[in-house]
Amino acid sequence: MLKDLKATLANAMDNLADESNQRAALERMQTIGIQIKKERAIGRRGGASRWPVHIVLLICELLVNGTPPSAIPANLQSTSAVLRGCEAEELPSINFVRQCRVVVQNLNSTLSAMRLGRADIWHQLFTDGTTRRQIAFQDLIIALMEDDVLDPVIVSSCLVLENETSEQQLNAILRQVSYMPCTCDVYKYSNTPLSSLA
Repeated sequence: MLKDLKATLANAMDNLADESNQRAALERMQTIGIQIKKERAIGRRGGASRWPVHIVLLICELLVNGTPPSAIPANLQSTSAVLRGCEAEELPSINFVRQCRVVVQNLNSTLSAMRLGRADIWHQLFTDGTTRRQIAFQDLIIALMEDDVLDPVIVSSCLVLENETSEQQLNAILRQVSYMPCTCDVYKYSNTPLSSLA
C-alpha cells in the first residue's frame, strides 16, 4: 500500500510539473505577440511611417529561409493571426519586401567581412558561374579551417562579370574582396598577396 501511494504521488508530481511547463509556455506565447503596425516618429504629425525593426528582421529571416517575396505578406498575416488571434490591419508591400533583400545582402557582407577579418588564414576559395540572358554571374565562397573542418563563408552570391574570361573573373573576385574593409586590413600586413588566393 505504501508503494502504491509513493507511485501515485510521483505520478501526481510529474503531472503537476508538465502542467506548470505548459502554463509557462502558454504565458510566453501570449507575451510574444508580434504586432505588425507601422511606427511614426515621436513628435511628428505628418510624414511617412516606417516598419519597426522586428518586422524587418522577420522579413529578412523569411527571405534567408527561401520564402519568395510575394509570399511574405501572406505569411506575416498568418503569423499575426496565430500569435495575436487577429489579422493585421496593414502589411508590408511586396515592393518593401523586395527592398529588404538589400538589407540581407548588407548583413551578409558585414558578417562575412567580420569572419574573414578575424581568421588567421583563408584555407580555400570556391567560385561557380552561370549565365542569365547573356549576362555572366559568379559566386564567391571562401572556406576557413576550424577544428579540422572546412567552414564556408559566402562572400557574394552574385558577382556580375563583363564576360566569362578568367581575367574578368579574377578582377571581380579582387574587387569584391578588397571592397570589404576588414579583409583589406588583414592582407595589408600579410605576406600572402591577395591575388595569389584567386
